[in-house]
Amino acid sequence: MKKFKAQISEYISHIKLFKKNARIYLYSGFLIGISFSGFRLLYNLFLKELNFSEEIMGKRLAIFSLGSLVIAIPATLSAKKNKFSTIYMISLAILFLSWLSQAFFTNLIPLFSASLIGGMFMTYYSVAVAPFIMRNSTDKERTHLFSFNFAIMLLSGVVGSIIAGFLPDICANFTDSKIETLRMSLVVISGVSLLAFLLIPKIKELNRVHEKDIRLADIFKIKNPLLLFKITLPAFIVGMGAGMIIPFMNLYFKDRIKLEINQIGIIFSITQLFMFLGILLGPPLAKKFGKIRTVVITQFLSIPFMLILAFFNQYFLVALAFFMRAAFMNMAQPLTTAFAMELVPKNEQEITNSTLMVAWTFSLAISTAIGGKLIATSGFTIPLIIASGLYVLSSMFYFLFFFKTEKITRVVECSGN
Repeated sequence: MKKFKAQISEYISHIKLFKKNARIYLYSGFLIGISFSGFRLLYNLFLKELNFSEEIMGKRLAIFSLGSLVIAIPATLSAKKNKFSTIYMISLAILFLSWLSQAFFTNLIPLFSASLIGGMFMTYYSVAVAPFIMRNSTDKERTHLFSFNFAIMLLSGVVGSIIAGFLPDICANFTDSKIETLRMSLVVISGVSLLAFLLIPKIKELNRVHEKDIRLADIFKIKNPLLLFKITLPAFIVGMGAGMIIPFMNLYFKDRIKLEINQIGIIFSITQLFMFLGILLGPPLAKKFGKIRTVVITQFLSIPFMLILAFFNQYFLVALAFFMRAAFMNMAQPLTTAFAMELVPKNEQEITNSTLMVAWTFSLAISTAIGGKLIATSGFTIPLIIASGLYVLSSMFYFLFFFKTEKITRVVECSGN
């Protein structure tokens, strides 16, 4: 018990080291996360009411990911030239308009166009986040800040999923149409993100030199292209696995487990809570075992729970499996980002983060389209099995590429203490 209290005390001491800029970003990210998670929970169900198939839903999600690819390189250049707060403010405004548009568009071309723009501007600010965190943290609290950033998004997901789960019941008091009920719910949950506009202007980057004269060719000057490839490949494979099934889990619980929207909202909120707790465990585990060993172990531990989702239909069993899979699999994400940022030179952090996001979103675009088609034709089991295999493959590459590198680094750090 004393050891546990000491670990909690140490964790809190690291959180107290977070700089003002970082704290403001976390607060604003929490508000945006509520909108994003709530919108994501409701939107496929909204499209289902409009009689769109899972294949169309998969294509929409693939187009969202395509937007990330379109803007990734310009976003990298912009991140070097402009203030983070400027990039963040512009992105949020256009994201809100994108969400609002998708709640009203019912024809495919404008709907897909709004989704494309949403993907572009979600990536536009996300590319700049990891370098921003690096600039606004020290070695002592950096791993905790990366993990806490991800944890805050998950915690906002708990709140967003709960709100989104009950919003249709509240909005049903104003209309008899299920489509209009869901549309009103989408508008309300999107509007929560606007509160972040009050916080973003308070972000002040003081000691940063903006590289106004940097050219597009300059950001591609990579000291070690093989290292960048090794960092990127496992992320690409994880994205392939995630796209197969994760965007469709709300439909999994609706169509296969036969749950109502408010029940799905509760399931998703509890899942986000499990992910939140898992993320908080990441830094202590990384400190003890190393980031890469923690990533490999936790990703492998998620596999049995993926297979339970594939082969069983019992409500409590699949709900528990969904919770545990999410906790183990997502524990790894902030650790891999922090590891990548520490591994590359400072002037390559933007392009490295951008490349990781491109790898993730490109693979997600491909596999979401495939996953949607598979689900529409054969159900959820095959995509879940394929996703499990891809997660195993990703873990193997992390181990092969970085186990020795991290082992040497940890020995050097220990010898210096």
